[in-house]
Amino acid sequence: MAHELKTPLGIIRNFAENILEHNREEKRDYYLEQIIGQTEEMDRLVVEMIEISKLDSEELILEKEAVSFRELAREQMARLEPAIREKGILVEYEGEEDFLVTGVKTCI
Repeated sequence: MAHELKTPLGIIRNFAENILEHNREEKRDYYLEQIIGQTEEMDRLVVEMIEISKLDSEELILEKEAVSFRELAREQMARLEPAIREKGILVEYEGEEDFLVTGVKTCI
């Protein structure tokens, strides 16, 4: 989980450094939006860490459900989109058919 937190922290640091280096108003707003988005991602990860810690608890009852692989891939690509754009990487997902996996969505 610590590795998962390093990604948004690295992105936040890069955008903050860009604000310091490039004081152009139009870029500043973009960088600040990305920083806010990454802090929201970190918040989501912390909530996920709390959920995972409940796995050791007797109080948690896991309910499996059908999870769309296409939706899962889309969510992960959206989560990593700022880093993808910053590095100029092209990421594409192609597939006409979606398939479902059985699992606990909050833990996937």
